[in-house]
Amino acid sequence: MLNSYTNIDKEHVLNVNIRYDTKTELTPRILEISTAFGLGVSDTKKFTIFKDFKIGFSTGDIMYITGDSGGGKTTLLKYINAYLESEKDESKPFLEDCAPNKEDVVVESLGDSVEQAIYYLSAMGLNDAFIFLRKFGELSDGQKYRYKLAKLLSTKPKFLFIDEFCANLDRTTAKVIAHNLQKVCRNNNISLFVATTHEDLIEDLNPSILIRKNFMDNVTIDYIDYVKKKISFYSDVVIEEGTLADYNRLSKYHYKNTSNRFPYKKIFRARYGKEIVGVAVYSPPFLQTKGRSIYFDKKYSLMTKEVVADINKLFIRRSRNIISPKYRGCGLGQKLALESMLSIKDAKYIEAINVMGRYNPVNEKIGITKIEITEETDPPTIRLTNWIQEKGLKLDEIHNPTYWKDWLFGLSDEDKNTIKLMTGKVLHHPKLGLSGKDGRRAEVVAQEQRYIDAEFDDVKDEILIQIPKLFSGNTLYYVIENPNYIPEDTNTLDKWTN
Repeated sequence: MLNSYTNIDKEHVLNVNIRYDTKTELTPRILEISTAFGLGVSDTKKFTIFKDFKIGFSTGDIMYITGDSGGGKTTLLKYINAYLESEKDESKPFLEDCAPNKEDVVVESLGDSVEQAIYYLSAMGLNDAFIFLRKFGELSDGQKYRYKLAKLLSTKPKFLFIDEFCANLDRTTAKVIAHNLQKVCRNNNISLFVATTHEDLIEDLNPSILIRKNFMDNVTIDYIDYVKKKISFYSDVVIEEGTLADYNRLSKYHYKNTSNRFPYKKIFRARYGKEIVGVAVYSPPFLQTKGRSIYFDKKYSLMTKEVVADINKLFIRRSRNIISPKYRGCGLGQKLALESMLSIKDAKYIEAINVMGRYNPVNEKIGITKIEITEETDPPTIRLTNWIQEKGLKLDEIHNPTYWKDWLFGLSDEDKNTIKLMTGKVLHHPKLGLSGKDGRRAEVVAQEQRYIDAEFDDVKDEILIQIPKLFSGNTLYYVIENPNYIPEDTNTLDKWTN
């Protein structure tokens, strides 16, 4: 046996001795084999698995145990677990002991809040709005494995044990999970112990302790200084110009799934070998964007056709950044966003407007300025919000169609008229997008006047649809001045920013 360190400077130091004594029951077949090969079978046999094997670890260490099948990896894993339970007098979870109810809704059944649930799910590559709403029993085997990891991590354990680590997953998925898991464990000071016959995950799990355990007492241990690494195949992923066909291939993985009528100006793809693993879509800018107005200190009511022309010329919107679920959480989304953005030459400003940025801050990681759009930036929306709450509406139930409809139609005639007028005043909100396509104030006024003149029954269906949109999650606005911008006409005045 070989230990890399003679003196182990660790919080926990164990001297492991594991031996099994066995005696074979005599049967006609056993006696026949014994006679044929000259073996003694009447004596007790001693099988040494570990002999004076010294091992040390500290809180936050990541231990990778590998080696031959039947060599004693699981035995060592259980030995360490038993030691910690005797020392700490508390249960140390094994992944295989995690047995969620098949009826558990994914986003409801882990973490103390939506933000926590999405954090752990995203870390395990399950950051998909459709998966959030599914039941555990509806997930694929690979998704169930990731979910159980996320669920255990959300309990904030001090120690986590995983036997046969990623053994039943394809090796690329296993690498992604290994890379993501070690990041979460290190960020949360969780000690992780895994055992597997596979050695292809060593680089991505990036262990601080590596044990190779083969048959009998043949075992080696290495203590490794931690160095932060990208996923092992990061440099093999190529970012290049893509096509609408690439987008259509991955569009089903975006929570706003759209057809090939989706407006776009440029498409880039992330390719790993022959596989398309991600796609970034750049679209024309929205003409009316509250975040832009806040950031550049301008108001929509002051917009002119000339300014609108400048917006169309100077802005481009990063409208989609989709990574195939298999590859999520390991930094490829950030790589796609950054490298595709650096390829944009004909727009002075690059924007992004989304909700998911609240839970997956890719834009901030690549240096894009964030402007949060909330109801506080819009007094008419504040007044509407306060009024409907005073009238007994529960905002967390507004997306329940039956509840929302019953509440709205149950209002008095006077209150129905009030909410009709209030709705007219919030139609300019960017989530509703009902103001004029060229941003003229006259169009906003006309929309408001239409609600003043209409009867409640004439616009009730619009109200049913529009108001819940205001509370569909606060959108975030991002913008960055493009350092690679090459203007077509250097004499063009930027009337929007100057």
